[in-house]
Amino acid sequence: MLNRRTLRVKAMQAMFAFEQCKEANFNVAIEKLEESFRQDLNSMEIHDPIELDTNRKSSIALFRKNVRDDPKTDFSSEVAIVSDSVSSVFENYKKQVQNDLKLIKKQMIVESEGIYDRYLKVLNLLIRFSGFAEQGVGSKKSEKKEQFNLVNNLLIQHLKNNKELEGLSLKKDLGWDDEIDIIRDWFKEIVVKDDEYQSYIKKTTTFEDDYDILNHIIRKIVFKNKNILGYWETQDINWVEDEAVIRSLLIKTLKSLLEKGKDFELSILSYNWDEDKAFFEKLFDSTISNKEFLQKLVSEKTKNWEFERIAYTDRIILMLAISEMIHFPSIPIKVTINEFIEVSKSYSTPKSKHFVNGVLDVIAVDLQEKGLIKKSGRGLIDNK
Repeated sequence: MLNRRTLRVKAMQAMFAFEQCKEANFNVAIEKLEESFRQDLNSMEIHDPIELDTNRKSSIALFRKNVRDDPKTDFSSEVAIVSDSVSSVFENYKKQVQNDLKLIKKQMIVESEGIYDRYLKVLNLLIRFSGFAEQGVGSKKSEKKEQFNLVNNLLIQHLKNNKELEGLSLKKDLGWDDEIDIIRDWFKEIVVKDDEYQSYIKKTTTFEDDYDILNHIIRKIVFKNKNILGYWETQDINWVEDEAVIRSLLIKTLKSLLEKGKDFELSILSYNWDEDKAFFEKLFDSTISNKEFLQKLVSEKTKNWEFERIAYTDRIILMLAISEMIHFPSIPIKVTINEFIEVSKSYSTPKSKHFVNGVLDVIAVDLQEKGLIKKSGRGLIDNK
């Protein structure tokens, strides 16, 4: 099941992507300004190259000042063409940044909801494998019936008859129709040649055997075989993080099938997806909108470090954590700090966990003393 740490990671990844886009937009803007003050060799009008170079440097400096050094919208210059050029480029830059922000935020939601789609797709993969078994894929004609244990697998039968799975799969087009050749090869070259599968199809099976083989196929084939893993990685750039959630949803579904049979229930992505989605949208938005304040706060507490020299992911992790401490009164401070320490262990440098822990401890105390962190309800709990 999707948990808040996964959502924090996705917010971090979205922020990282946004910052990369901003950097790219900044460089494009600089290139446009340089282009504006290059001599046009096709023009009949001759420009002073020294004046062009001076205006080019002035425009780049003015743009950089407004965007990075002292963010404002003051494009005043003694040279009108410099003011006009910077103003025009800045408007285009700002528009592109906003477009990227909307797109990345939307993609952040889509990628999270896509975890559930891949869970459903694996369930459909099991059904498809059963269909290949019925066709005798991977068997000699004389041995075709050997694979009927998978055809008659009671758990797969319950999956095939589940109207909710069928409806969601049709709605989202998760039935593998466009990739039928790929998964037929998986079944023929990987599943059929698996020792445990061969043992399963050659014996009289029980309901528990049906459960065991599907559990094996999911754990040892779908999530372990390098060819199948390669497919998932091309479908999901965040597969490393999403894999554990998807596997958890699948194992929970198999257990429900084992315990309830045809009355099993599909797993859910979250107990309250609307609330979870609102959580990491707010976390992302509040961090973006207060970035200057958060950067300044981190800089003040890391005076022995130049802000730009702090690991890029550490900067993002610190800003997200501070934003969470401030804007989510029901989340205890220690929960926030511990969660982002765990994130830093997986996504930053080996020393990051100590750095993140130390900086957040100091900042949390400072913000509490200033009244900028106000906890209520569950957030008042001191998790010692």
